[in-house]
Amino acid sequence: MKLGNRPRSKFAMFALLIGTALSFVVGDRIISAVLSGLVYRSSSGLAKVYSGRATADVLIVGNSRAIKSFDSTLIDKTLGLKTMNLGVNGIRPELVHAMLRDFIKLNERPEHVIIEVSYLKNEWDDSVGAEFLVWSQFGKETADLLEEKIPRQYQASTLIHLRRFGSQQFVRSFLDGPEGELSSTNKQISVANLERIARSENESFDCDDKVLEELRSIVAQWRQEGVKVHLVLAPYLDIYRSKIININDWIAGVEMKLGSPITDSSDEFGDKVNFSDHVHLNSGGQQIYTQKVIELLLQSGDGV
Repeated sequence: MKLGNRPRSKFAMFALLIGTALSFVVGDRIISAVLSGLVYRSSSGLAKVYSGRATADVLIVGNSRAIKSFDSTLIDKTLGLKTMNLGVNGIRPELVHAMLRDFIKLNERPEHVIIEVSYLKNEWDDSVGAEFLVWSQFGKETADLLEEKIPRQYQASTLIHLRRFGSQQFVRSFLDGPEGELSSTNKQISVANLERIARSENESFDCDDKVLEELRSIVAQWRQEGVKVHLVLAPYLDIYRSKIININDWIAGVEMKLGSPITDSSDEFGDKVNFSDHVHLNSGGQQIYTQKVIELLLQSGDGV
């Protein structure tokens, strides 16, 4: 038998297997600890929320329409306040509410919270939930939600910690400002898109009662602690809004369940010159709408 070709004993094979597994686990934990530290100290809004470093006078939450509808710099300059926009593209209601509950536990209270309520109509999506695995290591409410909604993926992330970092949220944690903010544009919606929307079928909005109860509880808690909470529906393009056959009933139903009015300004800003697409304001529309929101904050009384 040639040197080096001697068969390994079962014990040696077992030891090699155990050593390989231990090396993988140790490597996973070391690399994950480094990445966790980087995320924890990053300057993104969500990183500040989940690390307890969020210090804002005005907090904005919602989906991509929250990102595109508000000019944080204009609010800050006009009112002398510090604004944080936590809008997330395509975020689901349950994730918004878990994040807000973690915010309450980990951070100082803002003076104002602006909630753009169109996110309430979106149903749960597992892939969107998995994007928040990176934050589940810091926020108990977020972790509990993901353990309930996507148990297999959540458990996998507790066994293999690197699983938490395989998402766009991890990458975006190193970008300043809300995601998508840099892509805001001066362009006006095209004629082709206007014609496509005009030909599109009608649609309707819906919302789960459990989701509304969660938000009602959060709003009540914040108001009890002196935070001014503003519920708004950012403008939709007028011809698209006309396709939402139950929009007025949807708004009224949400208001009734939450016990709070919703400020809806679509009638004032629904013209095509203010939009880059049918659901997002362009930079010109954003400026006009933000002035309206500033008036809303001023009307809320002292604290501004």
